[in-house]
Amino acid sequence: MPSRFIPVLIILCCFIFVISAVWVLDQWVVEPVFENLEKSQALEDSLRVYETLWRELSAQTQALSGWALWDDAYDYVQTRNKAFIESNFSNWPVLESSMGLNLCYIVDTEGQIVFSQIYDSDLGGYITADVLSDEPGGFDRVIQSIAGNPQPYEGFIAAGNNLILLAGHPILTSQGTGSSRGMMFFGKFCDLSILNSTRKQTHIPFDVFLQSNSALNESEKSLFSSLKAGETRVQPAADKRQHVYRMLFDPFNQPVALLKVPVRADISHAGKSTSRSVGILVILIAVFLISAGAVVSNRWRLSKDESVDLVAIGIVTLILLAGLSVTFFVHSEMKDIYQEEVEASFRAAAENRINGIHRHLQNILHEMDAVRRFFEGVDSVDREAFRRFVSPIRERFHFKSIEWISKVIHDQRLEFEKKAQNDGLSSFRISERTPQGHLIPAGERSVYFPISFFEPQASSKEQIGFDIASDPIQLQACSDAELTGMPAATPIVAIQQNGRELSGFRIFVPVYQSSAAGVPDSGTSRVFVGCVGGVFLTADIMNHAIEQTSPQGLLTQILDLSAPPESRLLHDHTPRMGQKDSGIDPDLVYAREMRFGGRIWRTEVHPDRYFITASGTASYRLVPYVGLLISILLALYLYSLITQHRRAENLIKTRTAELLRSEERWQFALEGAGDGVWDWNPLTDELFFSPQCEAMLGYGKNEFASNPNEWTSHVHPEDLDRTLQELDLHIENAAPLFHSEFRMRCRDGSYKWILARGKILSRDEKGRPLRMIGTLTDVTRIRQFEKELSETKTILQEAFQQSPIPMVMLSADGIVRIINEAALLFLGIEDEPSPIGQSISSYQPSWKYFDPQGVPLKVSELPVFQALKGNSMKIGSLVCKPSPATPAGIWRLRGRSTTKRALCWLLFQSSRKLPNAKFQSRNFGTPKTSSRPFMTR
Repeated sequence: MPSRFIPVLIILCCFIFVISAVWVLDQWVVEPVFENLEKSQALEDSLRVYETLWRELSAQTQALSGWALWDDAYDYVQTRNKAFIESNFSNWPVLESSMGLNLCYIVDTEGQIVFSQIYDSDLGGYITADVLSDEPGGFDRVIQSIAGNPQPYEGFIAAGNNLILLAGHPILTSQGTGSSRGMMFFGKFCDLSILNSTRKQTHIPFDVFLQSNSALNESEKSLFSSLKAGETRVQPAADKRQHVYRMLFDPFNQPVALLKVPVRADISHAGKSTSRSVGILVILIAVFLISAGAVVSNRWRLSKDESVDLVAIGIVTLILLAGLSVTFFVHSEMKDIYQEEVEASFRAAAENRINGIHRHLQNILHEMDAVRRFFEGVDSVDREAFRRFVSPIRERFHFKSIEWISKVIHDQRLEFEKKAQNDGLSSFRISERTPQGHLIPAGERSVYFPISFFEPQASSKEQIGFDIASDPIQLQACSDAELTGMPAATPIVAIQQNGRELSGFRIFVPVYQSSAAGVPDSGTSRVFVGCVGGVFLTADIMNHAIEQTSPQGLLTQILDLSAPPESRLLHDHTPRMGQKDSGIDPDLVYAREMRFGGRIWRTEVHPDRYFITASGTASYRLVPYVGLLISILLALYLYSLITQHRRAENLIKTRTAELLRSEERWQFALEGAGDGVWDWNPLTDELFFSPQCEAMLGYGKNEFASNPNEWTSHVHPEDLDRTLQELDLHIENAAPLFHSEFRMRCRDGSYKWILARGKILSRDEKGRPLRMIGTLTDVTRIRQFEKELSETKTILQEAFQQSPIPMVMLSADGIVRIINEAALLFLGIEDEPSPIGQSISSYQPSWKYFDPQGVPLKVSELPVFQALKGNSMKIGSLVCKPSPATPAGIWRLRGRSTTKRALCWLLFQSSRKLPNAKFQSRNFGTPKTSSRPFMTR
């Protein structure tokens, strides 16, 4: 393998090693720790729920002990005094609300049940013991078997589809003396209210399932035979989430209910987040270290003009892999967070949806119970009173119809039909339907259940008189209601509406008439007289209940678990534009069961795609694209940096060589011009003078000043303060450059004029100079020449001013530059403001000029102005008419014209000739003036 491939291979191997180490750390160390912590927390949650249920049971036992150790209860078992029952157990709604009590049993020492009463407002009020068992008298026998051992007792009892917290205590005197006269039992249904109260108290979303519950899968059902007392087991449920299971046992050590507590996913999520964060951090650190090591270790390659492409490609590959790894971690984390948010939002919305449906169904039962109480509260009900009472109920709660179904034995059939006919139903008869749907007189049977009242009356023609006993499904529900004393519902049946068959169900609420006043007990006969019937279209009821909840976008199914599997679906609600493919976990479902009319209904809610979209922004989907883009950009950037490093070093070498050559040329140029270079570091006060500077003052190499104090001692005292002030102006940024001329003492004691120039090259963050560089130039000869020139200028100025000849110098644009005293006197303007700097055309002399024909000439037309414009100066005959105060004269004009400017000397000479005399012009030609004319600027 070529040696140039080795760095790339080393880099990739290091990265693979880091990734593997992070994965091993995550899978074998971090996540197991959090999973164990999560399971430990779930086991503690399960124990807390279990202990809370037992505390609820213990509170009931304490309440029971006060009743069992009571002289009145002790006497009642012996005397059977009904006053004791009527004064203490007549108001069961109060007992339920204040004590949470649902049942009371009193059993004597012979095992006979002296008193029993079961009441549950959620189940419609008073219920019979047969509701709590699959066989007649089964629950009573359970109570009697427990009472056979007269010892205090508390535990769980499975009664039908109900779990009961049961407490028992021997009946003794208030002093606890005397022989036991039996056992008293208090019971409480472990229903939704108790479960919700316990959930709120413990903050744990647990569930309790009886073995008959169809929501349990086969694995969970097998726990009833495998779990021992006090044992727990962790395993996934139907929703694939881990749960902790614990069994509840009855007094006979038989499993009665399964306690199911979910393993909290927030702990494992925290573990995954931690492991991912650690992984990202380790990967980033590793990438940095590996990249830095690769660059440092390969610097020697760059200095040998070898190819760096492979090293750069290796590091770029490493960056890409690291970026993709980080992107994967971030994407997974954000996706988990998003799904948890969606699931939490869905569970809250689904619970609200299910609660709304259950409340609506409970309200239906309450309204039907109101109709039942209406019938039980009066001696007789006529059709008009029935219509007025039930019409508002039917409209408010979407009843298809409300019926009164009478119980008629065979011997009373004719009398019942005749009475109905006398009440205005002339064609009334007890009827049934043929298979073709036609009404015919009902066949003979021992008991009939004809529909006597029907609301709405508009559709009662075919319903009045129909015997529901002819329909086995409806007869079974009506018989269940009579037997249990509770509402009973049919499975899904076909309901006729406007010639169409729609899915619906019927509910029957039994109505009794008691032969004894007060609350019925074991010694009071209750006569079943009929049922209040309600007919419902499933779609109407469920859609109305669903519309009252929010949000939308939830797929809702109502299942009747008491029906055969092929006919369990009661209602399937799919929102408009709803889709079952939610794009998230397909097992995301929220379900709850309820008892409705003696049947078990299960409500299942699934999210659809609309709900998933509305629950949050799935920004995690953008992470792969953004991460890939950033990784590519970062890799290209690093590749550019690495490849440019070599070019930068080569460029530095080239620039260094060029700089050395440039420095040589620059030094030669300065030394050839006689200038010296100085370099000053203000921070260290180090001052460097080039050899040319030292030679300029007569010193040898390295013999001159090395610091500013020694340098300033050579400056002439008269120039020192000014020079330092000019230096301070530049240091304080008041002047762009340092420029000063001063005298410096040479080695032989003489002085030379020196021109010092310099500039600060760099400053720190506070503006203080860090380096200043400049030049020194010997300007002694220039100074001497300027002095001589100044003296000459003074002499010439004196000669010009003292000259008796009037003279004026004009610029090319006619502006007066110089004028002597003689000219001012000659022009008569010696007392006026000086004309210097003004146009000659603004001064009009007191005389006028004429051409030979006598035409006046303007000043601008004079020959001198023609010369100023660059034309040849031709002077013709001029006529001067001076004022009386001004002498006449001859103008002698000398002019010079160039492309840049024109200078004219006007020479005036007095004349005594007549004013009107004509003078011959004379061209003096171009004057012999110096190439550096006097007073030019």
